[in-house]
Amino acid sequence: MAIDFGRMARGIATGYLSAKIANTEANDRLKEDIIRQTGQNFYNNTLPEFQKRERNRENTYNKVKSRYGVDIAEYMDQNEFTDYNEIVDMLSANNNFNETKLKAYLEGTQAGTFGERAEKRFQSVADQENFIMNNMTKSGFGAMTIKNQLGLGERKEQPAETMTTGETQTVAPVPPEEDTTTTKLPSFEEIFGTTSEDRTFKSLDREDKVALRNRALSEFTAIFKDELTGDIKVAPAVQDAYNRLPESQKKSITLGEFAFDNYFKNKFLPDNNYTFEKTLPSDIVEAKQLINQFRAEGDDEKVKIVKQRLIDAGYDIRDYNL
Repeated sequence: MAIDFGRMARGIATGYLSAKIANTEANDRLKEDIIRQTGQNFYNNTLPEFQKRERNRENTYNKVKSRYGVDIAEYMDQNEFTDYNEIVDMLSANNNFNETKLKAYLEGTQAGTFGERAEKRFQSVADQENFIMNNMTKSGFGAMTIKNQLGLGERKEQPAETMTTGETQTVAPVPPEEDTTTTKLPSFEEIFGTTSEDRTFKSLDREDKVALRNRALSEFTAIFKDELTGDIKVAPAVQDAYNRLPESQKKSITLGEFAFDNYFKNKFLPDNNYTFEKTLPSDIVEAKQLINQFRAEGDDEKVKIVKQRLIDAGYDIRDYNL
C-alpha cells in the first residue's frame, strides 16, 4: 500500500497548528492574569492608600494651621510631619518659635504652597494610572475589556483634583525636595528652640530626622516589600496590633504606615542607638497612649480627666508637652 505522504503532512501540520493555538491561548490567559493583578493592585491598594494618606495629610495641615499658623503648617508638611498629635508633642501648646528663621527656611526651600505640592502628588498617581491603562491597551486589550477584567465596568477616568473623594497615606514619608541653594537653611532647633541633649529622635534637627526616616524606609521596603505584588508583608503580631486599633485611628493610618512606624520606633532606632523620645515615667507613657486614643476618638472630656489625674499625682504636665 502506498504511503499517503500528503495526508501525513496535513496531520503533522494540523497537530502543530493545534499546539500553537493552545500555546497562544495559554499565553493570552497568562497575559490576562497579569493585567488583572496589576490593575487590581493599583485600584484596590495603591490608589485607595494614596487617597487615605492625602485626606489625613490635609486634615493635619488644616489643624496645624488653625492652631499654630500657616507658616508652621507649611514647615511641617514640607518635612513630612503628617501626624497631628506628634506635631503637638513636638511644639506643645505655645508659639515659642523664631519667626524670622522660620520664614527664612520657607523662603529658602521654595517648595510651593500646600496645594501646589498636593497637585504634583496627584499628577504622579494619575500618571501611574495612565501608564497602567496604556500598557494594558498596548498588550492587545481594548479599554472596555481591561475595565471589565478589573471589575471597573463603565468607570470614568478621574481627574487628579477629584481623586481624594475616595477612602484616602502616607506609607511612607516622601523626602522633601533637595535644597539647591548655597545658604544653609535654619535647623529645627534654631527655629523652635529645642536642643539635642542625647540620641533621641525627637530632639534631632530637621536634616537628621529626614535622613533617619529615609534610611529606615529604604531598609523597611527592602525587607518587607513583595517584589511581585508591590504589597508590604506584615508580621502577624503587627497585623493583630493594627486590628486592635479603634476604627477612628484606622481612618488616619494604613496598615503599611502602621507597620513602618512600628519598625522605625522598635527596630530601626534601637539598632542605631537611638530612642524615639526621652525615657518617660510609666505613668506618662500610659497617659500619652490614652490621650492619643481619646483624641483620635474626639473625646476631649476624657483627655482632660487623664491630664487632671497626672496633676493630682504631682506631675507638671508641661514638662511632657501635655
